[in-house]
Amino acid sequence: MGEYDALLDCWITVCELPPHVNGLIKEKDGENIILINSSLSDNAKRKALRHELRHLKRRDMRSENSIAAIEIE
Repeated sequence: MGEYDALLDCWITVCELPPHVNGLIKEKDGENIILINSSLSDNAKRKALRHELRHLKRRDMRSENSIAAIEIE
């Protein structure tokens, strides 16, 4: 499944994603999982992880706004 980060209270997994997706967050069985695209460079992976962590911190997964609206914010 990936690595669990107790400080962040989430799982982080590097996996194959569509080319246009750098990362995403999903929830499974009450746990947050951050998926990072394995085709990215190490620097891009870190940037994608920081981006997804901002979403996690802001609890964007619970937002009623569209993904497009959230990304604009």
